[in-house]
Amino acid sequence: REHPQWRRWETQHRDALEAHVSVLLSVCDALEYAHKKRIVHRDIKPDNVMIGPFGEVYLLDWGIALDLDAPAPSSDGSIFGTPAYMPPELVDAESGASGPWTDVYLLGSSLYEALEGRPPHHAPTLVEALLSAYMSSPPTFSRDPPASLAALCAAAMRRAPDERTESVAAFAAALREWLVHRDSLASSSLGDASLAALDARGPDRPDELALALDARLAFERALRLWPENARAEAGLVRALRSMFLAEIARHNATGARALLDELASREAALAEDREALADLEAKESAARAEAERAKEAQRQLDLSGWRGPRVWLFAVVTLVSALAATSIARAPTPSFVELVRADVAVIAVILGAIAIFRRRITANRIGRQLAAVLVLCALASATIDVFGLWLRWPLIWASTHRLIAIGAVLSFAGLMGLRALFVSAAIAGAGAVTVLLFPDRQVTITPAVLLSINVVTGWLVASGRVRSTDAIE
Repeated sequence: REHPQWRRWETQHRDALEAHVSVLLSVCDALEYAHKKRIVHRDIKPDNVMIGPFGEVYLLDWGIALDLDAPAPSSDGSIFGTPAYMPPELVDAESGASGPWTDVYLLGSSLYEALEGRPPHHAPTLVEALLSAYMSSPPTFSRDPPASLAALCAAAMRRAPDERTESVAAFAAALREWLVHRDSLASSSLGDASLAALDARGPDRPDELALALDARLAFERALRLWPENARAEAGLVRALRSMFLAEIARHNATGARALLDELASREAALAEDREALADLEAKESAARAEAERAKEAQRQLDLSGWRGPRVWLFAVVTLVSALAATSIARAPTPSFVELVRADVAVIAVILGAIAIFRRRITANRIGRQLAAVLVLCALASATIDVFGLWLRWPLIWASTHRLIAIGAVLSFAGLMGLRALFVSAAIAGAGAVTVLLFPDRQVTITPAVLLSINVVTGWLVASGRVRSTDAIE
């Protein structure tokens, strides 16, 4: 940082790393020229690079350079070069002969120092440095450098010469690509980090979708900056597939279908992806059909449609029943003829009310059941009076049988699922017993019990207590 050229370089480049790469590119230009002349430097390192007063770059110290066209020099076992940077073939000739690949390795070593801040074979002793150079293990990084530069560094510093970056020109091309596309490559690195975090999760992976979405956004940004970024394209496909699998796991067929379409547009949809989606859509379709059946079944057991009609229906029936009971009670000698007339009036009112509100009352099963119970109770009462008139029963028999018949209808309705009507059935049974205990008061007791049954039943319906046991389940 004390170098006088730093002020110039910092104004011309985004950061120190970009400045280092720019200098290294000038070194590559010098080496490309030298290699065309069949000259190999063999001692490239930052100390042998000089920055001139106008930003010019010089590659110094060609003292151990090798002329590939000259006769091979005899070896006396001496080691040439700088151990902290040198490739294995300079440590031991049996590792391979020197050549352009040697300078490629040394470029990788110089790049390593630019990235990590120290030479690749930095060691406390010369022997340890030479051993590190001879082994040339893959370089490791602690500063989290750009992935593409770290990969280039590792490729250039491979131990086997034929496995290294193929030439100085290829090394320089990778550096230029990073300079031009560093933002796109940085976004690709962010996407790779999200995918790595995703792969490191356990099998449940609760945040799988969030991590995959982070990766997708990073790769999409990288492709916007550089559409030819093959690394970002491959990463985006991985991210999309991870999101697809996450949506499958969440049973979200709509989201999975959209992601599969995106994969298909990139020619990356797999047969197993289509099978997984088809299986999920089939399950969702079956679940929707089952939900519709359940909804329809519940609708059939719902009395909400009676919210208005049920109040009016029972209010009218109660009023008519009260008027009929009052008329009969005030008669000097009540007869079956008057009772039949009252039954007919009540039946007519019930049927008329049902006819008026038929669309809402008979719209589902429970409504039809309740309407049937009302009609059956009225018909039971009328039947008893008709039989009493025909068979000339005593009036007390008619009163008792009427309440028993109505109680039987209400009990049957309770057994069929409308359990709340057991309360009304109990009132009818208690009324029948009361009539038997006080026969001389039957003319007042029976109408009072009938009115109580009607009022209680109306309240049970209006308050929503009358509902099917199937609906409760």
